[in-house]
Amino acid sequence: RDPRYSQLRSFAPLIFFPSSFPSLFHSLPAGMRLLLATAVWLASLTRSQLPPVNAPPQSMAPTPAIRIRLNRGLFDQASSIASGLVEYQISRLSIPSTQQCFTEGCVQIQNLRITNFRQPQGIYFGPIPPNQLVLRLTNFDFFITGNLGGSIQVIIQFPVGGTIYVTGRGLSVTTTFDLQKSVDDEPYLRMLTCGIEGGTIEARVAGMGIFTDTVNNKYGSMMSMQTRRNLQTTMCRHMQSLVDQHFSDRLRKLPRTVSVKDLTTLVISGTREEDPQVAAVSAAPTWPFEQQQQGFVQPMQQSQSPFSPQMQPFAQRWAILRRNKRQDAKEEEPDYMDEALKEDGAKNPPSSSAAASAPKKSWDLQETDVVVAPFTAEDLHKFFNVERMRHLFVDVNMLDASATTEDFSIGISGNVYSSRSLGESPFVPPYPFRLPQNPTRRAAEVIVSSYTINSLLFHAHRTNALLFHVDSSTPGVGNLLKTTCSIDEICISDQIEEVGQRFPGKNLELIIRTLEEPSVEIEEGAVIMKFSGKTMFFVQGSRKKVGSISFTTVFEVQAQTIGGRLVGTLAIRRLVFHRDVDFFGLTARDLEGFRQSIRQTLEKKANATLKKGIPLSTETDSLPLKFNNIHVSFMKNILLLQSNIDLYNTLFSLSGNSAFPSLPNFVNRVKAA
Repeated sequence: RDPRYSQLRSFAPLIFFPSSFPSLFHSLPAGMRLLLATAVWLASLTRSQLPPVNAPPQSMAPTPAIRIRLNRGLFDQASSIASGLVEYQISRLSIPSTQQCFTEGCVQIQNLRITNFRQPQGIYFGPIPPNQLVLRLTNFDFFITGNLGGSIQVIIQFPVGGTIYVTGRGLSVTTTFDLQKSVDDEPYLRMLTCGIEGGTIEARVAGMGIFTDTVNNKYGSMMSMQTRRNLQTTMCRHMQSLVDQHFSDRLRKLPRTVSVKDLTTLVISGTREEDPQVAAVSAAPTWPFEQQQQGFVQPMQQSQSPFSPQMQPFAQRWAILRRNKRQDAKEEEPDYMDEALKEDGAKNPPSSSAAASAPKKSWDLQETDVVVAPFTAEDLHKFFNVERMRHLFVDVNMLDASATTEDFSIGISGNVYSSRSLGESPFVPPYPFRLPQNPTRRAAEVIVSSYTINSLLFHAHRTNALLFHVDSSTPGVGNLLKTTCSIDEICISDQIEEVGQRFPGKNLELIIRTLEEPSVEIEEGAVIMKFSGKTMFFVQGSRKKVGSISFTTVFEVQAQTIGGRLVGTLAIRRLVFHRDVDFFGLTARDLEGFRQSIRQTLEKKANATLKKGIPLSTETDSLPLKFNNIHVSFMKNILLLQSNIDLYNTLFSLSGNSAFPSLPNFVNRVKAA
């Protein structure tokens, strides 16, 4: 009804009667037509670019797929470390020379030094909302002395000298920081506020002769106020220097990308049950068929921009990795699938029987008969060659930070990329990605979304990194690969007689590769994985391929951490053989009994291992963080890793690189705390 908006009333028919748009549009003033046309154009542009539901807007900055939450236990250690640093360094505080001016003249104050210092009653380093950290020193005293020199004008100019005494009682200093990144994406702590709070600071002079009482009585308050300001500036600079030296410098050294190969090696070293008789082994033992590598190195293709805007923050680092790889990387491994096809030649002739003979013995073992064979590091490296993962990286660039009074959380990119392949994962980062409720927190929590895990599997599949090797030395299943065996043994010819007839007295070995990227779905307390692959069978010790079976399986692992071990159960929901079976002339239907036996055997052997539990340990010097008491759990779409951290050994090395090599009392105090 407002007459000022009379022009807008003409828009109503456009909503209810679109056919009247042309005539009404041309009846509007030129300015209104331009405004309306611009609005319609912007609306259509916005509509065409709307992101999918529950996905981050395309114009938004990259969203985190990993979150780290630092809890009270970690900040208690940080407070103890800060207490030791203050105890050691505050008494050695260097106070710069200054000048005090009065109406009668100015005097210079030099050689200021702390001669007595009472340690703070409390030192706290911890989080405060919304995204800050605070370092607070509460209730400390000090006594400072210095030399005076100058001149005072009283009718005539008199040279003066003497001593200044500064006494501070019941003081507190509060400094706040936030987490920032430099132009090179290096994280550091930026000081936001700093100040001396409460208490009293009194400055008095002595030894100035007849001017002593005059200066103290007339200028005592002014000297105390100026001394307080000077000391606040000095102490705040010192607090910034302390944080820079002992925290920010170490933050800057944190990697911005993590090698998947190193992570895989860590998992293998942390979950193994090492045989004490087995010596340390190389991280990359020789795999079968690696002696002749000619002709299998595929050149990397060039691309101008393999990353979408969501991935641009680390596109530059990707290019650097590509250049470094071309300069000094080792020769890439051959593609074993291509090699197997090359060596295959003519297919095996059809078997004389239309179907597999009935098995001589059943593989259906009782649970009590299943032997749990421990995997050594050498066994695990033979089963999976971690060197094939060296081109995969996880971006751990920090994206955001938030804090409560009890914890400090950091958002990590969590994107996965490869220096060997182009493009990015088809999966969508979680948005919004919030921290789960967790009443039983350890010092640090790492929350990994299923997006990061599935992206890793996607790139590993695309680059042919997911290859697995099984032979007669593989614990638990090696004996089953015998082509013939005695009456009291179990082997593959019990299920498929054609194997023993064609290759008696031999052993088979398997190369398993993915046919499509595996996918993981994480539920409460469980992980469900779909895996489609191809198993190629060879006579062990030769290049003779005897067959291949393509398959798809879906299995579920329910697991929880009990007593430092990951304990659980495995159920194979689905295992099917594809129709393109090439195995002694048999069809997938002929191998139905073999398929059922494999399913039952794998379930029982896996459950025997999971029932005993997989140890969770990170006893290695290669980690920048010193973890202990690790706990693994599964929640909806996330993997939750919790651990306590030895913060002192993480920040300071006690074996020659200690920040304070001559301070055994400091070291012992912090260790005891």
